[in-house]
Amino acid sequence: MKRILSILSISVLFASCIKDRVAAPVSPGGPINPGDRVLIHYWNFNEEDTAVILKPSFTKGGAGITYTAAYIDAVNPGSGINLRMGDDSLNGLRVRNPSTDITFKVPTTGYKDPLFTFVVQRSNSGAQQNTITYTVDGTNFISGGLSANVVSTMVDWTAFSIDFSGIPGVDNNPNFAIRISFSVGNDGASGNNRYDNVTVDARPE
Repeated sequence: MKRILSILSISVLFASCIKDRVAAPVSPGGPINPGDRVLIHYWNFNEEDTAVILKPSFTKGGAGITYTAAYIDAVNPGSGINLRMGDDSLNGLRVRNPSTDITFKVPTTGYKDPLFTFVVQRSNSGAQQNTITYTVDGTNFISGGLSANVVSTMVDWTAFSIDFSGIPGVDNNPNFAIRISFSVGNDGASGNNRYDNVTVDARPE
């Protein structure tokens, strides 16, 4: 069964290793263990320049971000959860209200069983819910195959992992993309959701 794991940045230190369906819970500041998957897309959002911050820090090809919101900018400090490639925890990405969604284009060409991990924090007046959908045709976003796709955002940095293993159409797909839609507090004149260290890990085909 596919599951969403929530890891609070103030959680008690513990470790677990799950080989297949989900990433392991981790202590604050530690990487989420993707098992035998390899990193194919990654955003650390450490840049301050808004013209650069949306560019992937690492990609196997074709990754990108689009958004519907008042505007985006850098926020400091970022999170130390799910850092990769020896990166430092510097900035995060702030998506300001009024906001609708943020979409991660994450092609899986040559890969299967993608695992999507994002770290999120909200301001006191930011969106309280994130709904995850995906597309296999580049146009229509759906939630089929996900047993849970709505997460509650916290005022502390929190990591969530969504396992797309076994879902029809997501493997070896150049059109695969994941959308996070905002609700409950996303339509105000102030407030924001903040994201950091977004990753997709997958297994070679």
